[in-house]
Amino acid sequence: MSAIATVFHADVIEQAGATRAGRGPGCSYMTRLLYRLAALTAGFLVVLVAGSAPPSFADTGSKDGQITVFLAGDSTMAEKLPEKRPETGWGEFLQSKFDPGKVRIENHAQNGRSTRTFIGEGRWQALVDQVKPGDYVFIQFGHNDESPEKVDRYTPPAQFSANLARFVTDVRAKSGTPVLMTPVMRRRFDDEGQFYDVHGIYPDLTRAVAADLDVALIDMHRKSEALLRRLGPEQTKALFLILAPGENPNYPDGVDDNTHFSPLGAGLMADLAVDGIRELNLDLAGLLLERPASSRLDATFSERSSQPDSHISVAAGDLLSRNRQFVARSH
Repeated sequence: MSAIATVFHADVIEQAGATRAGRGPGCSYMTRLLYRLAALTAGFLVVLVAGSAPPSFADTGSKDGQITVFLAGDSTMAEKLPEKRPETGWGEFLQSKFDPGKVRIENHAQNGRSTRTFIGEGRWQALVDQVKPGDYVFIQFGHNDESPEKVDRYTPPAQFSANLARFVTDVRAKSGTPVLMTPVMRRRFDDEGQFYDVHGIYPDLTRAVAADLDVALIDMHRKSEALLRRLGPEQTKALFLILAPGENPNYPDGVDDNTHFSPLGAGLMADLAVDGIRELNLDLAGLLLERPASSRLDATFSERSSQPDSHISVAAGDLLSRNRQFVARSH
């Protein structure tokens, strides 16, 4: 390791530890420091893979007339096995937002994966090999990257930024459109009912990569935080995999999982993603199905909220129907 790299590595480790412990200069310093390395890495990747500036996507399109939206991420996005129901990844709801004849969703997200393991297991290369001009790749990581105690999946901050930069470069080299997404929030409230975040600097690193490489960003971290704060400690339980003993045969002893979603929670997160697609004015937004004018946050919640969020829009009947379907599969 060079002297410069050694100093950089030591500074990263020291500051990351201080930030995680609530000390030190905080995320703004870390973002600037860590991203210097990631930006350099991205620059080399652009030269090596693309050979020139990123291509223009104005005239590109899928040859068969159907756009594919690939999903790369972790368990919060992934499709679930029958024995895990009613746990649901928000990516499972995305196909219902589009005409399947025009847009096809391919969900490559996998439980427990970080950017490092998604690459190391060959999952990223398998995905990017399928990308056609005009396709999209939605990329959401951070849940598993940020856990140093889980050595099988942890990704140091500088490597996390470099991995995201590689994802962007690889998709652009295939004339596709990358969309970065910050991780969705875990359900965390203190004894006084105040919400708090546990993702550390990783959402800020994703935002920094998006800004530096001029990539579309859907900030699921902030969107989901707004939703959880509005609903509060009790009502948010319905959004997560929280079941009493005997409530579901897949979880005879019950389960108290404040990371993974119930069908209702997954549907709401997918709706936030759709809001992000519209807000970015992506070409993909023109292919979204029209939502009913009456479609809003589930009636159970809005009845108890004096100020329902206008941007949180999902049909309660559709979600409840899907909930019954997923629960039925688990029996």
